[in-house]
Amino acid sequence: MSWLLSPTLESLFSRSSSSSSSSVPTLLSPERSRSVESEGDAPLTPFEREYGVPDLPGGWPGFDLKVKDLTAKSLMDTANGVEVGEVDEVDAQERSSDPQRESLRDRDIRVTRLVIHPIKSCRGISVRSSILTPQGLQYDRQWAIRNRATGQLVTAREQPRMVLIRCSIDEKSNELRVSFPVDSGLEGFVVGLRTELEEMGSWERIPSSIMHGHTLPPAFLPPALHSPAVSPSEQISRFLGIDVQLVQVSPFKSDERVCDPPPGEGEKAEWEEQAQVNRGKNEVVTGFADGYPLLIANEASYRAVTASIRDSASDDPPSGLSNLGPTFDKARWRERSFDYHRFRANIIVGSGQDLPLEMQDSPAENKNTPTEPKSSKGNAPPSAWEEDTWRKLEFSSSSGSSARKGTLICTSRCGRCQLPNVCPDTAEPDKVVPFKVISKYRRVDPAQKYTPIFGVNAMSGDRSGSLEIHVGDWVRVVTRNSWGSLPVSSGYKRGA
Repeated sequence: MSWLLSPTLESLFSRSSSSSSSSVPTLLSPERSRSVESEGDAPLTPFEREYGVPDLPGGWPGFDLKVKDLTAKSLMDTANGVEVGEVDEVDAQERSSDPQRESLRDRDIRVTRLVIHPIKSCRGISVRSSILTPQGLQYDRQWAIRNRATGQLVTAREQPRMVLIRCSIDEKSNELRVSFPVDSGLEGFVVGLRTELEEMGSWERIPSSIMHGHTLPPAFLPPALHSPAVSPSEQISRFLGIDVQLVQVSPFKSDERVCDPPPGEGEKAEWEEQAQVNRGKNEVVTGFADGYPLLIANEASYRAVTASIRDSASDDPPSGLSNLGPTFDKARWRERSFDYHRFRANIIVGSGQDLPLEMQDSPAENKNTPTEPKSSKGNAPPSAWEEDTWRKLEFSSSSGSSARKGTLICTSRCGRCQLPNVCPDTAEPDKVVPFKVISKYRRVDPAQKYTPIFGVNAMSGDRSGSLEIHVGDWVRVVTRNSWGSLPVSSGYKRGA
């Protein structure tokens, strides 16, 4: 029998007996991989009979544990550029009869909100669609405010009034427009959204900045487009009452900020596993985000936080939510909903009933914190805190598998500081809500055992940087993580 191999197959075949590499081939040509002669052929092996490609001495590199889950279609997908590990993982789960794996399929999970925060710690912008770049959603945290004297990036943790600085985006005119409260007397300013490398190279360059004790790569000082009477940095300085500079992420490859591996043994192991998928590198990059390019949150978890705040403010709070201190304003929080802007997530998921009114199949009352939804497909919507367990997510424009658009990889749970205590409308910090409340029942991560958790950090599973995400897109949970979880010490189980 003679086999006609593609160059990639030839190279893999020639090195299979001399190399112990576990790399997985990513280019196959099964439609032209063999020519069967009518006479004198050796019997086909089971692998050759089933998959239509030649068996290799010692087996295919990296297929020893996975080959039973591959199909001829999987190999055809691989020939078209889909990585074998990914196809294996998805197809194996689709055929699995295991109830837990089956529960990952055909869920009523939708993208319900997309939020970008152009200037770190300033007011976010809700958008209907966004391009997913290697650094996160396009324009997200590409600008920041830097203390001129210390080099430290300034956030709303130290300067709550930053949340009152508003941004708007006009892509047609290529403008980021920044405004201040009317009573500030400041006119606002406009800077460019996208700038040619040659032009940006002529701007003033800031050698480094500091964030959370880490030195960041160089950044640039963006000039105003329309020459206001007062420069962008001077206007922000006047508003905050400290000498600051508006800085922008450098677009140059040499200035990229590479993310650190996440905390926790399980997270690090999966990080390294993803590095193998990325051909030995996992250089995840981000702009001025605290740690990772994206933050994913769940509408049901927002509702659970609101419910726990109201429970704690009741006349007879559950034992797990009592003793929040004398500064807890129970009357204020007894009926108040918790604004989703506080947690500053980028991608918020929920059910079809959580979508904006005009996008719902059966419109219902639209609230900032929706009531418990019913699934628009009759299948289970995401439950509160379910995102704690997610590893790989697939986004598509419909629920059909033929509409695949791209993937996200959850890297770690997001430990929360007290920034969400700042009201996004008034800039008033609350001494209790939500930090002290969720600390009672959300210290669940083994790697961050003293920190309350809300949301999951994530990175793109696509290297092209061309994935576009829309509000209304379907979300499929492909795999779950192996990070482990701590028991809730208070016993409070609201939303669990």
